Amino acid sequence: MKIKLLEFFSQETEAPKKLIVFMSVVSGIAYGVLIYVINESAAAASTPDKVAEIRYLFLFISVAAIFIIGIRYSFNQGAKITEEVIRRVRIRLIDKLRQTDMQFLESVGQGEIYTRIAQDTEILSESTLYLISFFNAAISIAAIGVYILIIAPVGFLLVSVFAVVGTFIFMSNYTKAKKQVQLSRMKEAEFFEALDDVLTGFKEIKISRKKGNDLFEDIRTISIDSEQLKVNASLKHFESIIFYYLSYFTVIAAVLFVLPSFVDNYTDVVVKIIAGLLYAYGLADGLLKGLLVVLKSNVAVERLIRLEASLDNVGNHIRQTSEDASADFREIGFHSASFQYSDKEGSTVFEIGPINLTIRKGEILFIAGGNGSGKSTFLKLLTGLYSPTGGGFVTLDDETLSRENYQNYRELFFAIFSDFHLFRKLYGLESIDKHRVKELIRQMGLERKTGYVDGKFTNLDLSTGQRKRLAYITGILEDKQIYVFDEWAADQDPTFRKYFYETLIRDLKALGKTVIAVTHDDRYFDKGDRLIMMEEGKIVSDESFV
Repeated sequence: MKIKLLEFFSQETEAPKKLIVFMSVVSGIAYGVLIYVINESAAAASTPDKVAEIRYLFLFISVAAIFIIGIRYSFNQGAKITEEVIRRVRIRLIDKLRQTDMQFLESVGQGEIYTRIAQDTEILSESTLYLISFFNAAISIAAIGVYILIIAPVGFLLVSVFAVVGTFIFMSNYTKAKKQVQLSRMKEAEFFEALDDVLTGFKEIKISRKKGNDLFEDIRTISIDSEQLKVNASLKHFESIIFYYLSYFTVIAAVLFVLPSFVDNYTDVVVKIIAGLLYAYGLADGLLKGLLVVLKSNVAVERLIRLEASLDNVGNHIRQTSEDASADFREIGFHSASFQYSDKEGSTVFEIGPINLTIRKGEILFIAGGNGSGKSTFLKLLTGLYSPTGGGFVTLDDETLSRENYQNYRELFFAIFSDFHLFRKLYGLESIDKHRVKELIRQMGLERKTGYVDGKFTNLDLSTGQRKRLAYITGILEDKQIYVFDEWAADQDPTFRKYFYETLIRDLKALGKTVIAVTHDDRYFDKGDRLIMMEEGKIVSDESFV
């Protein structure tokens, strides 16, 4: 059985792992040697030789000190290496995650990614000390085995037979348990996705009892399935432990009642063998329990490796240039561009396009259409979060967009999507005029709701409309070329809704910015330069008001 955690750590750090292994081996041997010291000390105590007693006392203290020093060093350095590796792996995965494409994130699922980066790395952290104890116990048992071999070769042979048979049975159960653990981890990811539905969809389930009940029933079913998978994995492992107990009692009985009948002068060493076996009992018990931790850590390592391999595979197709982002543009063109949503079987479940459209610098473009008409998907295609997967292409001025230059294209945009996220800090801005931030907060009517102190907004617990206004402030400070608003005005009161159409977007246009807004406010359609209507993923009309 491979201990993949060791291989993983070997690849992830240059820390002195050999010294840790050496100290662990030394401490394990020392712990095993203690049974020899204990047996000899007990024998010396029954004689009047005080010098021998003192000699064994100092030997006992020396061997115990070697064990304590070795195990302490192994634990301390192991903990340092583990947390260093976890930090590096988490940072590396997050760095690759932020550079992947949105389709990958949507296909894998937030719950799955969160489980791997948070829980699987935590499993590695918890497993390290158990692994050191496991390794130390294995060395100690080996040392005790050598001791028994020296004093009674036949007894050693008997113990070895039971050890080999026990290992074979454990490995058989290990393979079955491993599959159950892998399936349970997949169920755990489903559970966290459902939990996210409870937290982010709290309003919806609060006003719909049936929806809340159905969601809860789904969570309950997932939890029961996960529980059963975990129980099955544990039972397979516990079967091995039970067999260990049976084997242990059997070998004790054989040593006590069978071997003395076949081996001459065996009585002299039987007490020492039994003492060694009793001494090894606690070690072997911890060894078997540690194997369950090894099983979990192996699964966690495999999942982390698969996640990173998937990210690398996507990243290999997203080769980005190091050129500066486009500072300006003349027009963006869509040439029979299409995008398809596909399920896990590869079947198309929704498609927009083919889209033929030209967006010119400095214009105000409104997009309207019913629910499910493809407006939000088009915005993701427009902003470069999606690339055409169903055919066609997009151009920026005279250059066709490709994976190599898509990031530079994205840098033209600031977007407030319907499911936008509001950051507390103004990330991405090198120098911030706090007085201007405060003035914008006042302009957006938020001075009594939040402030800007120590580089952060003081309060994000706002209504949806207020949060969108705060997001707008962020966009103004970022000073991008194109501003995209997905139903920004829908959550505003009548005053700010009017202010958005008659003032804010006009001010942006006056600054030479391009504004693209999804809207249902037909009374304000004439405030834009153009109006695009979408139905079933296609543009059905393109009307100009200029």
